[in-house]
Order: sequence, then structure tokens, then C-alpha cells
Amino acid sequence: MSYSLNMRAESTQIVAEKVAISWCFWQSKSEYGKHNGMTDTVSSVVRSKIMSRVRSKCSKAEVMLRKALHARGFRYRVNRRGLPGTPDLVFPRRGAVLFVHGCFWHRHDGCRRATTPATNEAFWTEKFKRNIERDARKIAELEALSWRVGVVWECEVLRQPLGPLLDRIAVFLTDPEGVLKPSDRDHS
Repeated sequence: MSYSLNMRAESTQIVAEKVAISWCFWQSKSEYGKHNGMTDTVSSVVRSKIMSRVRSKCSKAEVMLRKALHARGFRYRVNRRGLPGTPDLVFPRRGAVLFVHGCFWHRHDGCRRATTPATNEAFWTEKFKRNIERDARKIAELEALSWRVGVVWECEVLRQPLGPLLDRIAVFLTDPEGVLKPSDRDHS
């Protein structure tokens, strides 16, 4: 029974796609591509599913950084809720925290991943503005509590080799006056 339901669902989807394609061919050139007013290439249902899968914790960049720091002997707490902004990595003995920021969501200046969607641009601009303001506010709150705060960008972690980044983080963590400065390398 389930086989026939799956076949029926697939055939319905194929028919719907054919209708959509044929509709594009018979419309006039001036109306071509204006049927939904969106620049997105997927439906709003599919886009919603994609966006719901975006992780706020345990992203690929965060997990890679955690493993590499652990291999170097650094011990930390993950996503400690009692601190402002719930830092990704907390080093209690060292009085330091690290945020692993996604370039898209936290607007990494000059990074090719920090794009703004063309659809509903006003919404996204306001959302990104609020994210940046919240990041600055949470960093200030942590510093007021005497935590040293470092920000690592997703593109820094995902590019290889990771060694230079880990060296900079190690200096930041081991030196009580250490500051985590951004990489001089170009963003990718």
C-alpha cells in the first residue's frame, strides 16, 4: 500500500512540475519569470525547511575548532548558559570565552559569505543590524564580568590549514593580557 502511495505522490509532483514549466512557455515575454514575485529558486516551504536546519550550536566550524583545541590540551565548557550571549567555548580557569561566529549571520566584514538575500531585503538588513548590536552588547556584558572575549569567524576555521588560527588562540588563552586579533589573511 505504501508503495502505491509513494508512486502517486511522485507522479503528482511530476505533473505539478510539468504544469509549472509549461505555464512559463505560454506566457508572454513581458510576464516571463514574474509569476511569483520572488527571486528565490525554491518554494517557501522548502526554504523554511532549509532555514530550520541551520544550527545555532555544534556547527561544523565550532566542532572542528573544539576538536583541534582539545587535541592541543585546552579544556573548556560548551555553550554555558549562565553567561551573557551563551558563549560557544568557555575556558573558566583562563577567564576567557570564544564565540565562533557564522560569517552570514554575524556579518563578517569583507567575507564572501556575508551576503544579503535579495528577497525581503529590508527584513534581512534589520535582522543583521539587530544581530550585530546584540553581539556588541553581549561582549560588553562579558567584559564587565571580567571575561576576556575572543571571536573566531567561520571562514577562519573552515579554511586550511588551521595551525595559524590555533596558534593565535593559544596565545590569547595562555597570556592573561592576550587579545585575539583578526587574521591578516583575506576572507574566503
